[in-house]
Parts: sequence; C-alpha cells; structure tokens
Amino acid sequence: MDTGGSGKRGTPLPIGTVTLRVGYIALPTLLVLGALCLFDGLALTHALVIGLFVVITGAVGVYHHFATRQLIIAWLTARAATDRGDLRDNAIDQALDRRDSDLAARLAHSETLWRDQVAAFERAERLQRAVFDTVPEPLILLDARARVQAANRAAATRFGAGLIGVEIHQLLRQPSASDAIRRVLEHSCAEIVEIQVPGASGDVFALHVDSFRIDADSPPAALLLFTDLTDVKRAEQMRVDFIANASHELRTPLASLVGFVETLQGPARADDRARDQFMGIMQAQAARMSRLVEDLLSLSRIESSEHARPTDAVSLPAMLEAVRAGLAIEAQRLNIGLELAPVDQALPPALGDADQLAQVAQNLIENAIKYGRPDSLVTIRAFVPDLAPLAFPDPDRPMVAFAVTDQGQGIPKDVIPRLTERFYRVDAARSREMGGTGLGLAIVKHIVTRHRGALSIDSVAGAGSTFTVVLPAFEERVGGESAINFS
Repeated sequence: MDTGGSGKRGTPLPIGTVTLRVGYIALPTLLVLGALCLFDGLALTHALVIGLFVVITGAVGVYHHFATRQLIIAWLTARAATDRGDLRDNAIDQALDRRDSDLAARLAHSETLWRDQVAAFERAERLQRAVFDTVPEPLILLDARARVQAANRAAATRFGAGLIGVEIHQLLRQPSASDAIRRVLEHSCAEIVEIQVPGASGDVFALHVDSFRIDADSPPAALLLFTDLTDVKRAEQMRVDFIANASHELRTPLASLVGFVETLQGPARADDRARDQFMGIMQAQAARMSRLVEDLLSLSRIESSEHARPTDAVSLPAMLEAVRAGLAIEAQRLNIGLELAPVDQALPPALGDADQLAQVAQNLIENAIKYGRPDSLVTIRAFVPDLAPLAFPDPDRPMVAFAVTDQGQGIPKDVIPRLTERFYRVDAARSREMGGTGLGLAIVKHIVTRHRGALSIDSVAGAGSTFTVVLPAFEERVGGESAINFS
C-alpha cells in the first residue's frame, strides 16, 4: 500500500496480521453498535446479530493468524533444513533420488557396453588387417567397378603404393585378367588365369579371382590372389632344357658310334687301318658317354641327399693335396703347374662330406687345368675368410674356405651367373673337345648347397679366374672327433 506521497510502495501486511487486528476491534465495535441501536431505537435483535457477526469474524481472524504463522514457521524451518542437506526423508525427494540413481546406473552400464563393443570392433579390425597383411601372396579387393578397395602389404610391395581407387585393368594391363575379372563380377563365379606381371623381371603369376557379397543387397565384389609361379616356371624350363641337353649330349656320341659301327660292318670291313682309327674314336665317344652318365647319376645322388647336412670333420689341406697329386700327371701333360699354397697349421677342419668335397675340388682344379694357358700356374689355397660372402647362410658361424685360381683367359661377367646351370658352357666346342660334360659346376653348386656353404666366382678378362668355396668350420664337440685325413 502507498504510505503517502513518497511514491514508494509500503510493505504489505500478512493476512494473519490483518485478521488479528479485525479481531481486536470486534468487541468494542459490538458495544458501540449496541449503544447506537438503543439510542436510535433499533431493535435489539438486529444489534445482536451485527455484533455476533463482528465477534465471529474477529475470532476467525485470530485463529487464521496463528495458523498461518505456524505454517510459515514450518515452511521456513523445512527450507533451512533442505538448504543444509538435512532433509532427505521426504518421499518425493527419495523417489526422485532413486530414479536419478537408477538412470545414472543405466547410462553408465550402457556407456561401458558401448566402449566394450567399440574396443572389440577395433580389435577385430586390427586382427583382420594383420591377417590380411600376413598373407605372403599379393591380395587385392575390388569393388563392383573393378576398382581397388584394399590391398595387403605384399600387393603394395609388388605393384607399388597408392593402389586404392586404381582400376585393376590399368594396373595389370592383361586382357586375359580383365576378361576373367569382368566375368566373375557379372556372374558371381570363380576363375584362375595365368598372367605375366608387367615389369623387367617378367614374373609369372596364377591369378585366382573369386566373387563375394557383404550381404544379400550389396553389389558384387571380387578378391584377387596372386600366386607366384616364376620359380615353378623356371624349374619347368630348366627340366625341359636339361632333357633336351642330355638328349643332345647322349645322341651325339651315340650317332657317332652307330655310324662307325655301320662303316666297319660295310665298306671298311677289310680295312685294318680304318678299323684301328675308328675303334679309337669309338672308344673316346664311349668314354664321353660314360662320363656324362656318371655325372648325371652323381648329380641325382647329390640332389637326393641335399637336405641331409654332413657331419664329418674334413681336413682341407690333406684333401686338397690328395686331389692335387691325382691331377698332377694331367697338368704336366698340358704343361700347367699345380701349387698348393702353405697352410696355417691352426686352420680348423671343415664340416662336410669328405668324398663330396674332394669331388668339388677335383672339378674346380680340372677346369683350371683345362682352361689355363700353357706354361701357366694353377694355385690352390686353404684359409679362414675375413668376411662371409653374401650367399653364406650362417655368417655368425666360424668359417673355412679353399680357392682355386687359374691364369686363363677369364670369364665374361655377364655369363658368370649362368656357369652353374646344367650343360651351360662358355665355349661349348672347346668344352666338348676337352671331354667336358657341362655338369661339373652344377655338381659343385649342389654339393656346396648341401654343405650350407657358398660358391663365389671372380674373373678378370685376360688374367684368369678364382673359384672360392666357403664352408662352415667343424666345431669340436664333447668327446672329440678327429678330422678325416687324406694322407
């Protein structure tokens, strides 16, 4: 209410206060009204009714005042208790608390499940990628448009990085592969085609193309698996070449023998001079066939035992001296000197097969004698190498080696990698003339491989060649084993 002309609103009185004040004035008002009624001639009954109304109104006001006051005090007390946190027994508050607590627990449980599912999905994705990359063959996943969607590590190594999104036809550039992929995507089938991957190496692969769908409504996709057939094809070609070369090597002396026999049975039957001449040639051809057959059998035996590692201790100086002495007469005939260089007495024995290592030394020394210049020297030495060759399978193991050096014309560097191929000859006519079969260095390579060793060839044009064989050294075991001596 306005307290005057100040324009400020006064503080309103509580309802209880107003009713209390009305009650306080009710009794005096009743007395005044009674007097007025007497003096004004009003009926007593009217005065009593009015007075009774005023009294009742006052009593109600007094009661309302005290009741309102108690409610306000109770509300303020509860509010203060709530602010202090003391009032927690209220049923509504408890229900709300229970609901909030249950909701929080459900949310926490849902969050835990969600995190577990995400972690499981990430683990599955990492596992899938690891398995995908562990496959040694190239794997490529294509979409329905034959574009690369995924590729494993082997595919990236073979075809290069940045494969995602590339059309497979641009990558392979093989009509047979493109046709197979198109048929697989159109008909949801599987095919295998043989392709040659573009590049200088000319590697050959078997391309396995298979289709799949992620679900029933998804477009078709294709998985490409590349199986390297290069070594298989190379082995097949070597087998074909071997059969052709062996047939040729056998057919030539056989044809010579057949021709001489027919001549001796016909026109030269009574010609003693021709018979003696032809018999000498026939003997040489028969010996050549015998050497060829023996080398073939020897190569077969070596290959059959190539996975069985030798266990003997072989003294290289004694073995080399025995081989040198056996070839000394042939070297003298060709006016070639054979020299075994002094050997360190502390040289350890080699771990190997004595007969096979002697065969290696004999083949190398024979070649040095054949291809060395007249009046030149062939040097043989045994030693401990300073460094293991790159081809040596166990560079941390103790090693021992021997080398044969000639003073011939040398070998062209571009043909050195082919020297150990069967029937390969740098000079085929000269090799046949000297009685070579073309299998000597192939036998050497297989024996060295069986011994877990390495063969290296160094040559200088016009100065000669050096063939070095590096072998594992024999390591003395408990109980001791003596080295095999060739003396």
